[in-house]
Amino acid sequence: MEEGIRAEQFPPVDIKLTVLAILGMCNWLVQWYRNDGPYSSEYIADYLSVLISDRMLAK
Repeated sequence: MEEGIRAEQFPPVDIKLTVLAILGMCNWLVQWYRNDGPYSSEYIADYLSVLISDRMLAK
């Protein structure tokens, strides 16, 4: 992430907080995801990818 910020590929963010937020978002999936729930695993993966990348790759 530091390298991406230096290369101006990512916006300047609080790296530690951003990494913890992304890891927390991924790690807590096991707490609430259900196979028979309203969201498929593919939908969740796509949604979270866009959620992360829209902020990190926004110019």
